[in-house]
Amino acid sequence: MWSTRKKKPSITCFGSLGKDIFLPTAEVEVIEDQSSRTGKSFQFPGAAKIHIEDRYTALGGGACNVSVALARLGLDVSIMGAVGDDSDGQWINDFLACEGVVTNKLQVIKDARTDLSCIVIDRESGERTIFANRDVGERGDFSQMCVETEWAYVSTFYGDTKVIEKNMQFTHDACNRDGALIAYNPGMLNIRNQSQCVLDIIHHSECLFVNRTEAEQIVLAIDPEYNMYDKDDDVHIAHLVECIRRVSKGVTIVLTDGPKGAWCATQDQMIHVSASETKPRDTTGAGDTFGSGFLAAYIAKRQIDEALLWGAINSASVIRYYGAQEGALTRDAIEDSMSSERNSFTIREI
Repeated sequence: MWSTRKKKPSITCFGSLGKDIFLPTAEVEVIEDQSSRTGKSFQFPGAAKIHIEDRYTALGGGACNVSVALARLGLDVSIMGAVGDDSDGQWINDFLACEGVVTNKLQVIKDARTDLSCIVIDRESGERTIFANRDVGERGDFSQMCVETEWAYVSTFYGDTKVIEKNMQFTHDACNRDGALIAYNPGMLNIRNQSQCVLDIIHHSECLFVNRTEAEQIVLAIDPEYNMYDKDDDVHIAHLVECIRRVSKGVTIVLTDGPKGAWCATQDQMIHVSASETKPRDTTGAGDTFGSGFLAAYIAKRQIDEALLWGAINSASVIRYYGAQEGALTRDAIEDSMSSERNSFTIREI
């Protein structure tokens, strides 16, 4: 229990930061599109002015989402990333500081604009399309910075290939040198373009957080001949886990798959938790919030099934709102929800 410790567990979040502007509308058509990751795409009327009834602003980027969620869950959190020397960069710094996140390792890069995303959301289905503009997020260089932390949460790095690989190598080396435990959430960009760096970090990770598509891409980086034929979900996930264990036998793997729920595989067991039946308003950041809930419980040495519930409850709360902060729960709120919402989720051992 954290209350028996002299200090709270410390964690540093590495990765992207930005500002998200959400534009919910009923003026788009969601169509079937098997070429997209979700199987759906938006169709806009040409040369039209699309009416937006309201807009919402929130922090964006994996490092921002996770740092705020973990701070609310009682950890001592700092963040390492880059912002521009503009009003959006100052807004991000102030927001994080108000949440209790230590920001003294934020790089402020002159003559650069803070990353900005515009997210169009279909109000009926919650489906979204993200228009992302990255400037400062592709320039951050952390290789000369000092890392003193018990845990490191590492998410996607952006930028020039050499800068990305330099930052990934620094993170890998610094955590191993200082004995920090790594919670790793590689994004598709790094998995596809820096696969060897990704596999090296996985090899030294304590926890790996991926969605199904990311897990499949990692497996293809390990075994290009792997057959992704249709099979039962549990069997498929078990095969993915088995393959990932070739590069890291001890890693705890948490794999999410949207409405199909999430799986956690340790060396001894694999457990599945169902997804929330809550109709999502917005799913942006839901994976980050799930991972944050799981990781906070894991660091507190809770049982795996309980850690999955922490993640599921936190994620179910955040999808009721736009962005990944408004619905992110405190530790007390999750504890209170454990008894009332436990029956809302099905947990089973595979």
